[in-house]
Amino acid sequence: MSDPYGPPPTSDPNDPQPSPGQPAPPPYGQPAPQPQYGQPAPQAPAGEPGPPQYGPPQYGQPGPAGQSGPPGYGQYASMPTAPPATPYGVAPPTLTIGDALSFAWAKFRQNWASWVAFALIFVAATVLLVLPATLQAVDAADRAVDRGEVFTMDDFRFTAAATGLMVLGGLLSYVAQAMAWHAALREADGARPSLAQFVAARRLGVAVLTGIVIAVASGIVAFIPFGSIAWQIFTVFAIAFVVDRSLSPFAAIAESFRTVGRNFGSVFVLLLTLLGINLLGFLALGVGLLVTLPLSVLALTYAFRRITGGTIV
Repeated sequence: MSDPYGPPPTSDPNDPQPSPGQPAPPPYGQPAPQPQYGQPAPQAPAGEPGPPQYGPPQYGQPGPAGQSGPPGYGQYASMPTAPPATPYGVAPPTLTIGDALSFAWAKFRQNWASWVAFALIFVAATVLLVLPATLQAVDAADRAVDRGEVFTMDDFRFTAAATGLMVLGGLLSYVAQAMAWHAALREADGARPSLAQFVAARRLGVAVLTGIVIAVASGIVAFIPFGSIAWQIFTVFAIAFVVDRSLSPFAAIAESFRTVGRNFGSVFVLLLTLLGINLLGFLALGVGLLVTLPLSVLALTYAFRRITGGTIV
């Protein structure tokens, strides 16, 4: 009986021939023979790629080049990890009293002439306005007491004039604070402001208005025990926020409250330290204030920029 499929095809001389020692390929349409258990799989001739391997690489072995696969043993150390909660090398801002005083002294030494001249003008204007007005008001009260009478109209006029001078002296102090903050912030930026640049303070009117709001509110909270002292502590950076961040008076006061509240311990210790330094400057016949007042403004400027993440050069 003849083969219904016909005779098998003859080999084509152009077909690749098996290498010596290698088994012949199976006939067309027949499955490739599998190696028997315990027998090594056939190897490709030297210089020729072997048959492709299927499935993941063996444990502990890297995957084929250009293919992704499960890492081998010992490769986990090089795998990327999740970033830390805080960027590496970036510490939260902290205020150190020694750093603040060192900054203040270094900046004062570099530009002492401008700071002493400004402090001299400020102290002289305060003495000429506030001290005589205070003495006049006290003298008017003493004369009325000595007469055993209430204030006369002349006494009221005298006291009103003295009070006006004291108010003017208070406004002058707010102007001086705004100018000093402006110059100290420029120092923190790396500049050396001249005496003329003290006068060119930014947002001077808003800064003075902020000082007036602080003074009025301080008088209101004075009826609360330690209310006025606490108010002065928590609003210590209000004018700085006006000059440096261009905030409105109430926004600057609110931001000063938040900033001091987050750093109350370090700010309170710094204020106590500056109070002691200025007391020593006052006891030195008042001349020491020409140094201690600029140091105080510069130290507070360092504290302000430090705890708010600002520039310090």
